[in-house]
Amino acid sequence: MTADDLVDKYPALFASASPSIGEGWLPLLETLCSRIELHYKWKEQGGVKIIEAEEEPPEDGKYLHRFYFSQIKEKFRGLRAYSYGGDEYTQGLVDMAEAVSYHICENCSNAGSEKGEHWIRTLCDPCHDDWENIRETNWQKEKAFYKNESR
Repeated sequence: MTADDLVDKYPALFASASPSIGEGWLPLLETLCSRIELHYKWKEQGGVKIIEAEEEPPEDGKYLHRFYFSQIKEKFRGLRAYSYGGDEYTQGLVDMAEAVSYHICENCSNAGSEKGEHWIRTLCDPCHDDWENIRETNWQKEKAFYKNESR
């Protein structure tokens, strides 16, 4: 699964942001998204109205602001998912995903740990050993993407 696939699968969650993370964390982010959507379906079935930021809350007080990501990135070797809306449960899901990311290689999804001297990342040993090649490959993909986007 690519970041674009994730955005296509969960358009409401990514209406304001696209993931800017390594491919190794995409399965973690996909699990987070599926759990958030499941939570919202469960809430709606229980009679809770899902409202947009600009909407007036219903008089009965049974509402939940629609959840969406405002930014998703790597920061201080972990996943950071900034968001709007939701409730304590959705925030707990985000907190859990961020905590788990410190133990998953951001490049390949294998078990990872803190690696690096200047720029610290969460990587497995093989990805750390080959990081310069991986970084160059990722850079070339990104350059090609933006070159095609500008046409």
